Amino acid sequence: MFIKKIFLKSFRNYSGLEQDFSPGINLIVGQNAQGKTNLLESLYILSMGKSFRTVRDTELIKWNSKGYVVKGIVIKKEDELEIKLKYLKNDRKRVWINNVEKKHLRDFVGKINVVVFSPQDLSIVKGEPSKRRSFIDKELIQVNPLYSFYTSQYNKVILQRNNLLRSLSKNSKDIGLLEVLNKQLAKYGTQILLKRQDIVRKLSILARLIQRKITGGKEDLEINYISTIGDVTDKAQRVIYNIFLDKLQKMKEKEIERGITLVGPHRDDLTFLINGIDTKVYGSQGQQRTTALSLKLAELEFIKSEVGDYPILLLDDVFSELDRDRQRFLLKTIKHVQTFITVTDGMHADIQPDRVFRVEKGVVKECFGIGEIGKNTKDQNQETWS
Repeated sequence: MFIKKIFLKSFRNYSGLEQDFSPGINLIVGQNAQGKTNLLESLYILSMGKSFRTVRDTELIKWNSKGYVVKGIVIKKEDELEIKLKYLKNDRKRVWINNVEKKHLRDFVGKINVVVFSPQDLSIVKGEPSKRRSFIDKELIQVNPLYSFYTSQYNKVILQRNNLLRSLSKNSKDIGLLEVLNKQLAKYGTQILLKRQDIVRKLSILARLIQRKITGGKEDLEINYISTIGDVTDKAQRVIYNIFLDKLQKMKEKEIERGITLVGPHRDDLTFLINGIDTKVYGSQGQQRTTALSLKLAELEFIKSEVGDYPILLLDDVFSELDRDRQRFLLKTIKHVQTFITVTDGMHADIQPDRVFRVEKGVVKECFGIGEIGKNTKDQNQETWS
């Protein structure tokens, strides 16, 4: 699959843009704060329906505008799709596929698949558990739209349950309702656990092979899922459900005392082990970066195995974080993937792109070859489009 063309209106610092791309490597060059990452962000929105940088759609609207529009023409298994997302202030987000409006965002998400890799993704390895949970959930939503339903329902139950736990510390009359919510939490939580364990198992196999290639066979990478309800590896759905309920029962007094749900997928974590050693705690910065790179490349292969086609790859300023050997390995690996690479001037020595674009103050201009960056450019921006 690849994005053939994109249209932007009042998005971030773009007034209007109509731009076509290569199905190969697209190099986006420019200084900081010119709009390079904004362009990648718009491509990500075509897949996930939201940004990878902010949860507030109002932040995506160009100054003094009422809303924004992102539209893309996508080639997927020889079929052409038109995907469109529109957001207006004080209104809900609306999405269309081939001019047919969809009722739910989950009917839009995953029609195309995207993997984004930025320096902030190092936090997946060395940051807080929420970063790792978010990483897993985003990948699952892309390949399994029903997963977003499970997470949405689970989060609603968590909110209700936490409110109830806080009230139970003052009034025990509603203790029967807690048992009802426990069953709902275990129901949706079990589905989340099953899906997460499956993807972690697959990613671990793929990432181990990639890590060995990058390090010349010196490092074995292992990814493990750590559940707060206990070890549920390879256990059946009904068994996990019962373990979940039993754990909630055991934690009841402590949860009422603290007024918060202490166990479940919302508090789970991943570990990354290199040769049996926890990379987050004991790994060098180089090992942590290699682990993040292996994980992102494993994402590509995982999505390919699930949907039958490689996703689109967005590399946002990662070349500044990787040494030459890792840069070359990355470039060698992505030859068969539509890729968008943002770099600042002087950071593109080893990249051999199919097309090159310069971004300056929200204006995109095509350059005809690496040596011609900044020269002989063609302005692809338009103030309006329909």
